Amino acid sequence: MPLPKMDKEGLIEVQPMKLLDKKLVKKKNDVAVYGLIQWTNGDVQDATWELLEELCKRFPGFDLDS
Repeated sequence: MPLPKMDKEGLIEVQPMKLLDKKLVKKKNDVAVYGLIQWTNGDVQDATWELLEELCKRFPGFDLDS
């Protein structure tokens, strides 16, 4: 079994694996879209809510429609 990829700090590098859900959150007079993201190192119960705009900047190859 190959070892997981590591980042510059020696931590396991994780990638978004699947978009499980979306929600709109009001921020002052604006609306932000958050996504519930399942990561490559975790199960569904380990998924986290991420601001989709920032997620797309960090992981430009991640397909939100898959």
